[in-house]
Amino acid sequence: MTEYAPAAITAMFNTIKAGIPSAQMAGIIGDSAHTYGYHRGRNYVSGSDYSVSQNPADRKGDGEAACALDISWGKAADQYTVSQRLLNAKNNATAKKVLRSFFGSTDGYTVCGWDYYEGCPATSDDSHLWHVHLSITRQYSNDHAALQQVAAIVTGGAAPSPEEDDMPKQIYLYSKSGQTTKLAKANTYYTVGWDASLSGTGGSSMSLPDSATIFSMAAWLYTTGLAPDDNLYWRVQTLDRNGNELAKFPVGEVRGTSGGTNVEFAQVGSVPKKTNLRLLVAATCANVAVTQAWWRCLYW
Repeated sequence: MTEYAPAAITAMFNTIKAGIPSAQMAGIIGDSAHTYGYHRGRNYVSGSDYSVSQNPADRKGDGEAACALDISWGKAADQYTVSQRLLNAKNNATAKKVLRSFFGSTDGYTVCGWDYYEGCPATSDDSHLWHVHLSITRQYSNDHAALQQVAAIVTGGAAPSPEEDDMPKQIYLYSKSGQTTKLAKANTYYTVGWDASLSGTGGSSMSLPDSATIFSMAAWLYTTGLAPDDNLYWRVQTLDRNGNELAKFPVGEVRGTSGGTNVEFAQVGSVPKKTNLRLLVAATCANVAVTQAWWRCLYW
């Protein structure tokens, strides 16, 4: 094993980028300027490091996972808006559970921040005048659902303000631990099942709001049973509110690898009003299983 940037943190940034286009990835894994704290995996810092010793939840999760995200901005106003949103989230249940702290600036002159675990203001060096730093409680470094909730705080997706009405809104579905979609037969499409949702609907499909006519989605699938010489296929199906098929988007595919095969893919399209979406998967061999799945959809 080696220190790595968790896919869930990268996915959180991608959601933030979709909601705030000026967002720029400024780093997850620590470099020579980050030799301690959440930018490093727990296995790479001292046991007395504050990112390990203070919060019991920081002693859980993968010790190889770097647990911080830095975001810079193409627009200074976005730095100030996001920093204010994170300050406003000091009593937000998700922030208090999933984030240890943040640093940023609301005016470009003074560094501000908040320690969600301690429940008190925090500050750091003046590099945070132009970028936002998020420290993620280590237990949640690979928790896509929890980190997508943090992304909603950053983008204002949980409660958009009037001036943001033209921004896309989000639906997010995920499968709970232990729930699988079994592809019992080869070359047969199966509908990915969703146990739970942060918004929208669960079950077999995602219901777009009545007025939505454009969507941009991304999905992450973890699979087992796909042999190195076999393929996994996926496609998005559109349906009316009665479950009747309207259309299918083009097929994508990935080649199997030894062990589990992890897939990340995207789809953009226009749809009629009052449309549902389904995610379909098939494999060229039998007895493949989708063991975990996440599906994020932005709509206009």
